[in-house]
Amino acid sequence: MKRMPRRQFLLAASALVAVPLAGARADAKKPLRIVWFSAGEPASHTPYTEAFRDGLRELGYREGRDVAIDYRWRGETLKTYRWMASDIVEEKPDLIVATCEISARAAMGATQKIPIVMAASTDPVAHGLVASLARPGRNVTGLSLNEIEIVAKRLELLRDVVPGLRRVGAIMPADEPISQVELARLEQLTRAARLELVSYRAPGADFEAAFSAMRKAQVQGILDYSALSVTFPYQREFTALALESGIPVAYSLREMVEAGGLMSYGPVAKALFHRAAYYVDRIAKGAKPGELPIEQPTRFELAINLKTAQALKIEFSPALRLRADAVVG
Repeated sequence: MKRMPRRQFLLAASALVAVPLAGARADAKKPLRIVWFSAGEPASHTPYTEAFRDGLRELGYREGRDVAIDYRWRGETLKTYRWMASDIVEEKPDLIVATCEISARAAMGATQKIPIVMAASTDPVAHGLVASLARPGRNVTGLSLNEIEIVAKRLELLRDVVPGLRRVGAIMPADEPISQVELARLEQLTRAARLELVSYRAPGADFEAAFSAMRKAQVQGILDYSALSVTFPYQREFTALALESGIPVAYSLREMVEAGGLMSYGPVAKALFHRAAYYVDRIAKGAKPGELPIEQPTRFELAINLKTAQALKIEFSPALRLRADAVVG
């Protein structure tokens, strides 16, 4: 057997040592530094932060020892998403968890190096955030809500509880251009169903004006579009105004029904945030975000609120009651 000259052997060995795994952290002994970049505020997001932390614990991570999470809430500051993203990137975390499409877009605009995990996004391909679900590319991956099909199910719910439904409403954030994509989808959906869509661009949390406009337009039901839901940081305020207006709303999240909303259909949100921990673990172990396929939800739930239905003088059909995964009130 021919022996390799000592000089060549040493050069080859040093080359192997010098090249780390793709995406692996430079100092794996220090806790993984994660920034949680959210559109909401702590109180309403507690179930999701806990689901994420549970996911990390199940994968063997211990906070303080293996991982440190810094929470950034859009609901607690006057800063724009872009401004917040710039601040986050300046701190050079190991990874960013974006809880919605808007925070993901801001983070991607601020860095092309720091890995980004989307815990929940409506349609990252349609929004131009990724090249495809199978191979996202760039520095982002995560989970998609498959919202296009789900919102059609919510429309079916409204038709079940509102006989002769003709005019449907949607409340969207006024200051987020990304909602134009969602609005176009809703327009396409309602046209196909031969329904009229009335949209309202809500400035901030001015929901009273939004519902006033809906009543004036004689809207018979409202569709909540999950990733751009202006309702989420203000669950009880929104559901209370919806009840006061007398307009049924089909929500995207079960939590809105627990806060007094009429009904919801959508993915089990906590399961998505729990699954986000898997992506964090893969990236921490060297996987490239852009090569990790984006997953879609596999668990969905229907929730109804009997007390709210009674207040709105709505009667759920026996079939709908049987289908419900959660009955509140």
